[in-house]
Amino acid sequence: LVSIGTGIQSYVTSQISSLGSNIFEVLPGGEGNIFGGFLSTNLKLRDSENIQRNLMGIGKVTPILQQAAIIKYKNVKVKDAFVGGVSYEYPQVVTSLKMKYGNFFTKSQQLSGAPVVVLGYKVNEEFFKNQSAIGKRIYVGEKQYTVVGVADKTGTVFGAFDRDNIVYIPVELAQSQFGTLY
Repeated sequence: LVSIGTGIQSYVTSQISSLGSNIFEVLPGGEGNIFGGFLSTNLKLRDSENIQRNLMGIGKVTPILQQAAIIKYKNVKVKDAFVGGVSYEYPQVVTSLKMKYGNFFTKSQQLSGAPVVVLGYKVNEEFFKNQSAIGKRIYVGEKQYTVVGVADKTGTVFGAFDRDNIVYIPVELAQSQFGTLY
C-alpha cells in the first residue's frame, strides 16, 4: 500500500509540475478552491491586467479563456479540439509550452486584433502532417485565422486534458467570437 501511495503522489506531483512549478490559476465560472487556484464568478479581462500591475515585475499573468470548437482546414475537421484564448505572454507563464515551428503570436498582433493562431501538436498533425502550417489559413469555429506557429508535443494533464489538441488565439478575439465577457 505504501508503494501505491508513493506512486500516486509521484504521478500527481509530476502532472502539476508539468504545468509549471509557480503557477496559480484564477478561473471564471464558479466559486471555491481547486488544484493550484480558485474559482470566481465575476472575473474580467482587466482583472488580469490589474494583477500583473500589482505583481510589480515579479511574475507574469495571462488570462485563459477555454472553449470547445470545431477547427477546420479545407475539408478536414477536428471536432473535439479546444480553443485557448490567451495573451501573447502565455508561453512565458506556462513554460512547458515550447514551439516546434514558427512563433507564438506577438504583443502587436494581439493588440491590433490580428486573426492569428498557434496550433497544438495534434491539430497540426491532423491538418498538415509533414507540410508547413505557417501562413496557412484555418477556421476556428466560423472565423478564419492565419497560422503563425505550431506548439511542440506537450501531452495530457491528469490523463484527461490533452494539451496537444488545442489552438491558441488572442484572448480578446476569443471573447468577441464566443460571446464571453470574462
